[in-house]
Formats: sequence, structure tokens, C-alpha cells
Amino acid sequence: MRIRRAGIVLGLLGSVSVALADTPNGWLETWAYRTADSPNSFSNMVQLRYYQPFALPSADPGWLGMMRLDTSVVSNSGPAFPGESGNQFNPGNTRLTLWANTPQISEQLQGSAGFRVSAPTGYNNPNYSASQWVAGPQLGMSWAPSNAGWFTDFSPLARYMMGFSAVSPAVTTLNRGLELYPSVGLRLTDRMTLRLWDENAFVLNTNTGVWFLPVDAYATYDLTKHWSASLGGAKRLTNTSQYDWVGYGRVVYRF
Repeated sequence: MRIRRAGIVLGLLGSVSVALADTPNGWLETWAYRTADSPNSFSNMVQLRYYQPFALPSADPGWLGMMRLDTSVVSNSGPAFPGESGNQFNPGNTRLTLWANTPQISEQLQGSAGFRVSAPTGYNNPNYSASQWVAGPQLGMSWAPSNAGWFTDFSPLARYMMGFSAVSPAVTTLNRGLELYPSVGLRLTDRMTLRLWDENAFVLNTNTGVWFLPVDAYATYDLTKHWSASLGGAKRLTNTSQYDWVGYGRVVYRF
């Protein structure tokens, strides 16, 4: 019986090893943001994002799971943040996103579905984090036609986030919001790409019915097989509150 159980365990471990061997490597991203929240008031944020693909228990090998883990530190300055000088960084939100990419629906089309959870790890202070737990589902797709010139893909994503369990008395309303990312990819050169509306979303505050609409773009340059760097920014198109503008950069290391 012990030999049989050992054989079963070794078989399972072998199956896991094969699945991991067929799974793409993960990657680590370091982001830096400079956000103008209001005139003469700014937020600076450094954020780490770790992505890890993983195999899914499916008869179809086209299914692929993805995990993204974010954590950040935030520093604020200006009249909107009394008592803060911008030289002290504090923890921000910590977010976990899990999703599954479907097999090819057609030769050029793929779908995805998953969810995100955001933990209020910012000292229960709304200046650093949402000061409430926030979670919600997401749905996406990617259309990547071949031989389309500069155009590489159209990959929209929709996510609905719902706040619960506020951890600060300063929170009087739980978050409710629809995020829409009409992400478009362009290849400018063999090493440089441009993405539109991939980082900063159109947001509908479903508590108030008010839309926030930015223009967003960033360019990425592949330095080596493992390293790449990005630079971009966003500017609001509507006179509604979230931010005035944001500039950001990213460094990526692929394992």
C-alpha cells in the first residue's frame, strides 16, 4: 500500500512538473507614479507588481491561469494633504488579481475572466489607501489579427469593484465603480510598442453616476530579452475628481 501511495504521489508531482514546464515564466514590474491630485498637491507612488502564470486543471491545454500581486508605498504633499511634506513614504493598497485566459476562441480571439481583491494596508488612512476592502469580478478579451501593420491587438477589459468593511471612520461611502480599459496596442519598431488606455481606465462611479474619462498612453522599449522600460502618462478629459494628470514609468524584468 505504501508503494502504491508513493507511486500516486510521484505521478501527481510529475504531472505538476510537466504543467509548470509548459507554463510561461513570470515577471516583476517596478512602477513609479507622479500624480497631480489638485493644484499644487501631488502624490508619489512606487509600486511593485509580480505576475505568475500557472497551469489550470483542464483537459484543454489552452487554458492558462494568471496571478498578479501588487504592493506600494505612497508619499503626498501640498495643501490637499495638510501635515504631509512629501518626504515620508507610507504603505498603500495591496491587491491580488487572479484570472484565467481561455483557449483560442478563433484564430485571432481569446477571452479571460477573473477577480481582484484590494486590501487597505495604508495605515487605515484614506490619503494612502482606500481604507476599505474592495473586490470585484473582471471580464476581458484580446483580438490580435495577423499582418495588421502597426496594429497589434485590441484587448478591452471591464472590472466592477465593490467596497466593503471600511477600516477608518473617515470613510462614509463604500466604493462602487465600473472600470473600462479599451486597451489598444501598436508596434512602432521591432523593439518599441505603444499602448493606449492600458494603465488608466474610464471609471463610472455607480454611487453618483459620474464618469471619469482620461486619455492614457505609454511606450515600452525592449532593452534585452529579460529587461524592458516604459514611460507614459494620463490626463483627464472631464472636469470630475480623480486626478488632473499622472506621469509614470516602469521597469520590467522577465524571469
